[in-house]
Amino acid sequence: MSQWVARIGDVLYHSVRMDNGGDNAPWQHGWGDVMSQVGNAPAPIAQIGCGADTAGNLQIVICTGIGKLFHTLRHADGTWQNFWGDVFAHSGTPPQAIIDMACGPGTDNTFQIAILLEDGKTVLHTVRNPDGTWQKAWGNVNGHVGNLPSGTVVELAGA
Repeated sequence: MSQWVARIGDVLYHSVRMDNGGDNAPWQHGWGDVMSQVGNAPAPIAQIGCGADTAGNLQIVICTGIGKLFHTLRHADGTWQNFWGDVFAHSGTPPQAIIDMACGPGTDNTFQIAILLEDGKTVLHTVRNPDGTWQKAWGNVNGHVGNLPSGTVVELAGA
């Protein structure tokens, strides 16, 4: 199964493709309105990211126009967490504004978020554990893997 999220303005839509190994795998009929399941975003949306873990849960993170991150999820059984959780409330507020973010599932069913700060060089990282708890503070990726090459990074991606 693969899951897809689209954004039109400040509304997110979700669809599912039931992978069957062939070219004609069936899709869910129509796009589901995520906001009708979890409520409106707490602020205008600037960017979205998502990833599905090996258990089939779809996790969605949004970065708002005011630079805050919020998270929700669709459980493997099709039910939704009925709110947007404030990532900063769990992992703290980054020391600079966010200019980009990336996210993805870990092979251990964690959901991981990386953010690029406004200096264009600092990358921070946090983890949502399968039990719903979060890493207590943002980790500095540069401190683990070294500084990025000279130049200014403008985009992150994760898998």
